[in-house]
Amino acid sequence: MSVIFVVVYTRGLKQFGGIAIGGIVGLDIFFLAFISGASMNPARSLAPALVSGVLNNLWIYWSATFIGTSVIALMVREMFMSRVNLSSSKFK
Repeated sequence: MSVIFVVVYTRGLKQFGGIAIGGIVGLDIFFLAFISGASMNPARSLAPALVSGVLNNLWIYWSATFIGTSVIALMVREMFMSRVNLSSSKFK
């Protein structure tokens, strides 16, 4: 989520946004496939867990998604609020 934030809301990567996002997904698959099968979608992990009856570690997929998204949302909010405050102070 943070990579998408950097690619979309900053101008530092310009035309390399796809490479950055694809690179992060590739690194995730390469380094984390042995832990989770590289499942990055909690909804996709739910069905196999329910069918197999193994629900022990399913909580991590759901909690990490909400916690990570909340942290990034707060960062984006803080960044935009500081920009709005700076731009409104220019007009005073």
